[in-house]
Amino acid sequence: MAAQGLWINAMCVAHECDPYGHLTVNGKGMNAAQLGRQVGLSAKEAEALLAELIDAGVARRTEEGVLYSHRMVKDEDLRNRRAAGGKEGAEHGAKGAEAGSKGGRPKVSKGGFETPLPGFEKPPPSSSSSSSEETGAKAPSSSGKLPTCEPQLIVDLYHEVLPELPQVRLMTEKRKKAIAGFWRFVLTSTKSDGTRRAQTADQALTWIRNYFGRARDNDFLMGRTPRAGEHANWQCDLDFLLTDRGKTHVIEKTKEPA
Repeated sequence: MAAQGLWINAMCVAHECDPYGHLTVNGKGMNAAQLGRQVGLSAKEAEALLAELIDAGVARRTEEGVLYSHRMVKDEDLRNRRAAGGKEGAEHGAKGAEAGSKGGRPKVSKGGFETPLPGFEKPPPSSSSSSSEETGAKAPSSSGKLPTCEPQLIVDLYHEVLPELPQVRLMTEKRKKAIAGFWRFVLTSTKSDGTRRAQTADQALTWIRNYFGRARDNDFLMGRTPRAGEHANWQCDLDFLLTDRGKTHVIEKTKEPA
């Protein structure tokens, strides 16, 4: 838990560093003492926890010895390639920004979120569809088809945002079904203010990341408040967050429409 806590704070620090995702100070790699001062640990404590994180493959070092988060660097590279692709694809019109061959989103293996999404055909002309085209967002077609849900991506987001909670080690059919149901909820339901939670795969992933973030801010779910009775030994996990009870607990205890 101590190592996880250090790494969570280290990722927050790396978010502000240059290059993104790397622990640097004035262009040079941050040492254990410098990181320790950032999070309130001694150099010895920080060094021991960093060694644990490196041994576990969570933290990594560049050839120059700079500590970095592989996930943060990977996500930043993907964002940059999408931004560059969208700009080049825009030269071919609105559709060009969606086509990988014209500079749109980088292609990934079939089934991923960046592959062409089934069920996203152009809707019939209407005021609502015109608005969607202007913003670049596309709603599911009348056939009811949704973007393909890759369960592991949801699990990865859960591990990234909520490393303190029990890890998912088995991808059972029951769990896959629960993830699929949660995915459909995100793409087909509306917030309390009447707006859609998500209309595209990217929007759905962003909403789910924020959803896990809201759960992390909840003291009861994270075990930061005393529990008694039937909840004495209870611990929140992915399975609970996918249930209707979990969604109600997280969403209805959020001040802003979620």
